[in-house]
Amino acid sequence: SKYKDNSEKSTGLLFMRVYNKWHFTIKQALKELNLTHPQFVVLASLAYLSQNNIEVTQVMISKISGIDVMTVSQILNLLEKHNFVKRKEHSKDTRAKTVVLDKKGEEILQKAVPLVERIDEIFFGKLDNDEDRFKQFLAKLNQEL
Repeated sequence: SKYKDNSEKSTGLLFMRVYNKWHFTIKQALKELNLTHPQFVVLASLAYLSQNNIEVTQVMISKISGIDVMTVSQILNLLEKHNFVKRKEHSKDTRAKTVVLDKKGEEILQKAVPLVERIDEIFFGKLDNDEDRFKQFLAKLNQEL
């Protein structure tokens, strides 16, 4: 490997270390609310999409969260069992189900969102004035190949 003498020069490895550090902190905080990080992402994505008064489907949640449709479906099954969400027939598309945030889901998000946002502020706050540039770089990396 061209990084055999200095692993810190590997962009991928450094990115993974940083991601794992951030992810571990988020997971620990959400564990206290009995939520996994993917469950939080699905709930937060649903809440975000619901602001526009549209019928939200699991495909829409998948697209905005970056989680594949089958995994979103499995997460929604569990969230439905815990009464965080409800699924009902879509008014226009008989093949699709509309996903709605339940009262219990709203309540858990009222606790979880500020917690996650605070972690993000502390973690990414180290970037100071470079945070906007960092977001631009992340957006560029997130573009389709």
